[in-house]
Amino acid sequence: MIVVAVAGLLLGILCGSLWFPPQISAFFTEFSGVALNVLILAVGIDIGQNKRYFVQLRRYGIRIILIPLTTITGSVAGGILASMLMGKSLREGGAVGAGLAFYSVSALTVNDLISPQAGTVTFLANVLRELFAIILAPCLSVYISPYAAISAAGATSMDTALPAISQYVNREFLLISVFHGAVCTAAVPVLLPLLCHLLPT
Repeated sequence: MIVVAVAGLLLGILCGSLWFPPQISAFFTEFSGVALNVLILAVGIDIGQNKRYFVQLRRYGIRIILIPLTTITGSVAGGILASMLMGKSLREGGAVGAGLAFYSVSALTVNDLISPQAGTVTFLANVLRELFAIILAPCLSVYISPYAAISAAGATSMDTALPAISQYVNREFLLISVFHGAVCTAAVPVLLPLLCHLLPT
């Protein structure tokens, strides 16, 4: 999935710089908004269909929500800190951090609300986050904490990073990982527009 996404980006850059007229680019910009809305709908349906997870999560109580909330807070704060160190706007840094490795939705949203350049940075940063979360899952799980591996994966802790996490944690943490990913996934399309409007440019 990551390889396909990066290959698509590189192919798009090549096509945009060599062949595509401005009218085609305008069409894709318009189409990306429609695709984003469909993708958000699909995410909501997917979360709603996994009812058994919500039944099992009752025994954890309110404490379980602290894990994704900590991930979201740390990711946004890290993005803002990075933007300050690099001399970029707080809005761009917060938006990149709020992508939570959900690169498809976050890149499209930032592209529409800030700029294509910021959207590209968001895409690359969140693809790399997913990649490193998968690669580092064994080390984080064993030498730091299973929670560290789950948090690093962001939204992907419920899907692409889950197999890597599952090899080094017990079944209790798998349920937490799925819940964490579901909350992060649902938060991205809500949090990103909010930050783009609230944070200074």
